[in-house]
Amino acid sequence: MRPANAAGLDTLGTKRHSGRLTGSSCASVLLSRLLILTTLFTAAASSVYATAADHATSTDLLRTRNHRYKQTRSQGRVNSDAYLQLDRLAVAIQAAKKTVTLSDGDLVSCIPITKQPAVTDSATPIQLEPSMVPSKPQNRNGNRKGSKQASQRFALEVGSCPAGTIPVRRRSPDQTTAESDQLDSSSAPVSIHEHAYASTTIAHPPSFKGTEVILNVWEPLVEPHCFSLAQLWLINTGLAFPYNSSDGLLNTIEAGWQVFPDLYGDNHARLFIYWTGDDYQETGCYNLNQGCEAGSLGFIQVSNKVLIGGSVAPTSIVNSTQYEIKLQVFKDDISGNWWLQFNDEFVGYWPRSLFHSLKDTADAIDWGGEVIVYNDNSPHMHTNMGSGEASYLGYKKAAYQRNLQYVGTDNALHIATGLEAVTEAALCYGIMAKSSKYWGSFVYYGGSGSCCNFSL
Repeated sequence: MRPANAAGLDTLGTKRHSGRLTGSSCASVLLSRLLILTTLFTAAASSVYATAADHATSTDLLRTRNHRYKQTRSQGRVNSDAYLQLDRLAVAIQAAKKTVTLSDGDLVSCIPITKQPAVTDSATPIQLEPSMVPSKPQNRNGNRKGSKQASQRFALEVGSCPAGTIPVRRRSPDQTTAESDQLDSSSAPVSIHEHAYASTTIAHPPSFKGTEVILNVWEPLVEPHCFSLAQLWLINTGLAFPYNSSDGLLNTIEAGWQVFPDLYGDNHARLFIYWTGDDYQETGCYNLNQGCEAGSLGFIQVSNKVLIGGSVAPTSIVNSTQYEIKLQVFKDDISGNWWLQFNDEFVGYWPRSLFHSLKDTADAIDWGGEVIVYNDNSPHMHTNMGSGEASYLGYKKAAYQRNLQYVGTDNALHIATGLEAVTEAALCYGIMAKSSKYWGSFVYYGGSGSCCNFSL
């Protein structure tokens, strides 16, 4: 039931009535509602968030928009004017919000779901929640004393945006590095990537439909123009498809935390996502289309509680409390989209249309860490991976990823076994793959990088 205002009107400012409006009458009602909303929300512009009634209105608008799309498409027509009016209504709702500043310096705005960068067509329906989720075995995510779940500064300090909107990070004046300049591969110096990860055997035929992992979070030392991250990689190598075809290229979905000063302007550990549909050649974007041209397709967020690119808090400290996040990526067989879950929140999805070899299933999964250093004629020998401590030092010292699981063709989570531990610079960054009753399959990984002498 939608809340009504004091005048006995619904939250769009008109009396309720049954029946379906079409054609010019629908457009007329939508326009009148837009004018009413503009007046109402101008008076409320001093508040950070709209009321609960406004929250419901925004969500109802989005559901109405999706319904109108399906209805008109089935009738062989698309009323773009009606969609435009609905989007303008959402913008009018948003006009009453202010940008908030978090303690880490981030500026955060709440924008309508339909106005995020990857929504390039106002008539495209948006999936608001997954149609299905993987089944989970019991007692699979056992914890250890001294570990707690981390959150985000946005959630801790603000809570959420109104329903029907999403939080979007904007750079503060103090975060001076321009993202577009740093991510422009044509101007960046040659880089070296070093990995330490555990990998499944490549599945023939591809049979992975997702993965879940719990990672402890650190803020490692990262030198200028470098980054350090911990993540999952959901991969289709393309080996099952004809060589030199578009389906034969590596596709990935990636999610985790990273410290990347050139991207974010600070050294905080931040939730990030990434994808590529052509082996990192022409496609691939960070977060909500950072580093991509305007109008590019990409990840679509629906959660009003998770700030993609936002800092994770608290973070782990050596010999103290270990703070963790849980990430799950899984295929929604009904919609075909790949969904992301952060802790217990469904964040959004990568549309199936972004991918070629990864449209339906993956053939490999990796879990671990990565650092990047740039060859700009200066020494880079101290960028940490994970905690900066060696993997063999174990719990409360080394970084870890635990309860490594995959989603099988039965849409259930299973323990990942038979993993291969891989490191590309063993003197710098190590990894150890293990298993236990409560942590299932897990890895300790990382290092200080201080023993390395990177060269091309």
